[in-house]
Amino acid sequence: MKKNFFFLAILLFMGGIFFTSCEKEEELSSKKEILSFVFEASKNANLEHNVLGTINDNEIIAEVPFGTNVHDLVPSIEVSALAEIGPKDNISTDFSNPVVYTVTAQDGTSKTFTVQVPVAPAP
Repeated sequence: MKKNFFFLAILLFMGGIFFTSCEKEEELSSKKEILSFVFEASKNANLEHNVLGTINDNEIIAEVPFGTNVHDLVPSIEVSALAEIGPKDNISTDFSNPVVYTVTAQDGTSKTFTVQVPVAPAP
């Protein structure tokens, strides 16, 4: 009886070690893209309509209407799942010069995007 108990105890112990050593580490995401860039009229008082940026690799251009104050625009930016962006979106930003955003993936790798906001010529 003691031999059976001892044998079962060793078997359970070895099984526990086997199952815990077989845990697969979760792979971290390497996705680091800006999926959309928009100036929403609801967040930007000087815009009548949403302005959608055109994304071309790591450059984004969002042309705003003539007369728009580019010193005070609030962008809404969607990035890859599990990624983070800096500087943060949804805050007032001066776009009178190009603004560089860095998207950092879950695995720690990053990609930079340059946003330019030209003003459309006078009608």
